[in-house]
Amino acid sequence: MVERDLEKGAAHARDAAETPSRRNGGIREFFDEVLREQLEHDPEMLTRLGLAEALGIPKSDDRLTRCSPCAAAESLNRAERHLARLRQFEDAGLSTSDRVSKRVLKWLLEDRLRDKPFLHHGYVVNQLNGIQLDLPAFMVGVHPLHDLEGCETYVARLHGFREKFRQLLESLRLREEMAILPPRFVVTGVLEGIDRMLAGHPEHHPLVTTLAGAAPVQDQRARWLGRAREAVEQVVFPEYRRLASYLRELLPHTDARDGVWKLPNGEAYYHHLLHHHTSLNLPVDKVHDLGEDEVARIHAEMERQFVRIGRTQGTLSQRMRALFDDPAFRYPDDEAGREHILRDYRAIVEEAQRVLPDWFDLQPASELKVARVPRFKERGAPGAYYMAPAMDGSRPGVFFVNLRDIAETPRFTMRTLAYHEAVPGHHFQMGLAQEITDLPHFRRTLSLTAYVEGWALYTENLASEMGLNPTPYDELGRLQAELLRAARLVVDTGIHALRWTRRQAIDYMIATGCLAPSDAVTEVERYIVFPAQACAYKIGMLHIQDLRFRAEDRLGSAFDVKAFHRAVLRDGALPLPVLADRVREWIRDRALAKD
Repeated sequence: MVERDLEKGAAHARDAAETPSRRNGGIREFFDEVLREQLEHDPEMLTRLGLAEALGIPKSDDRLTRCSPCAAAESLNRAERHLARLRQFEDAGLSTSDRVSKRVLKWLLEDRLRDKPFLHHGYVVNQLNGIQLDLPAFMVGVHPLHDLEGCETYVARLHGFREKFRQLLESLRLREEMAILPPRFVVTGVLEGIDRMLAGHPEHHPLVTTLAGAAPVQDQRARWLGRAREAVEQVVFPEYRRLASYLRELLPHTDARDGVWKLPNGEAYYHHLLHHHTSLNLPVDKVHDLGEDEVARIHAEMERQFVRIGRTQGTLSQRMRALFDDPAFRYPDDEAGREHILRDYRAIVEEAQRVLPDWFDLQPASELKVARVPRFKERGAPGAYYMAPAMDGSRPGVFFVNLRDIAETPRFTMRTLAYHEAVPGHHFQMGLAQEITDLPHFRRTLSLTAYVEGWALYTENLASEMGLNPTPYDELGRLQAELLRAARLVVDTGIHALRWTRRQAIDYMIATGCLAPSDAVTEVERYIVFPAQACAYKIGMLHIQDLRFRAEDRLGSAFDVKAFHRAVLRDGALPLPVLADRVREWIRDRALAKD
């Protein structure tokens, strides 16, 4: 079935290549056509983005996105067809913005097609995410419940879990046939997560209680909660049990090999993922060596900060652990303490927003909320993450904070985390991108790892320049966060290319990354299931920093940091080579004006 679909897609692509571009309308219309077709096949993303009205797509809030092997093949078919169409548009006569958009879309489509040999290589369920975690989080945090229609489609989507999980099992069985199996600890972690999902009575489950808070149902509260509870009892829970049954049967066939080198054509797969996440062609050994160099540099900076506070005894790792364990930096381990953490994060964001005008001449208009990670997702979720606002204004951006363990939030780490996830990091960059109305919609919604995470990591360092890390302890919090990103380059390549064991990687993160054993385990297990993704942070940051150094060197006293930040942010997320060209064009134009 999959092979036939791929052949059909190739035929469509050939037909499209023979169609004169003048029959396709303007290139702006084509950009929207590509995004429209993608979202028509991805109703969950359509709901998340809030673009139905803007793109003229009928709402499909009652449907879930297909995840079958055939759906993956159809996605490749569309990419082939769209790329063939895109190549019909000549650069001559296009505006600068449209030429950039064409180049970005070409990169995206070609990147999608490079995935063809590895279409089923990813671990579609794992201890950190996957349909078994992401779908409930989507229902609780994204699905709109503003009116009775939203409540109706909510219940319809609960019933849609049956077909979604059927397709998920089809995908998992195909991977089993192809010898694409996750490490044993991953399957064990997923089973533990399913046990937590099934704990308690359905009427108290978040998938039911979320509907209880919807204003439109208050007059008929019992009826709506009954419908949701019935769907959870008769559809959702049985599907989770069916998935768990399959995973328990799969468990004896898994092993303790952790790197993707073990998969069919695993070495090529890892190189593909490095290119996908960084948008650069980087040799694995260069990435590994870069990580080691950055770790050494950051260690030296941390030593200087420890001298400032008079803590010079013991290894760096021991001294960092002493800070993490210091009661002076801890909040009370109760609900009042957790509420205090949320209030302090809001205060940090507000403080950053007050000084932004000195460093930026543009700011996003979209609202930002600080909220707790949903409890059912806390165990496997990272310490924090960001969810971008809906483009129709129906949902704000949200900085989610994980409060599962109070010890994970020492005060001296909070500033850097807030700058990364909120302002001037993810919320600032993504909010601005959504508001650049002269860009086609697909560019306003992009989330390219090296750019997005590189920018957020760049702003962690920028915050020190902005005076937002007032104490040496805050600086140590920043350096610890940067050290983690540098160590990832070493560990990720170590696991997936150099065949490090999980234990070897954990020991490195404890000794060199200055992490507590439990944190080191969580980090390493993340890298195992998301190969190469963690490499994009530091590489993206260094790329942006290098562009700034070039601008400062070329422009001298004429360098304006506000204008530089505008040059980096004005186009939304870009592959790093495209970003470099755009910033170099800006430097050239500023230099000509100066001279």
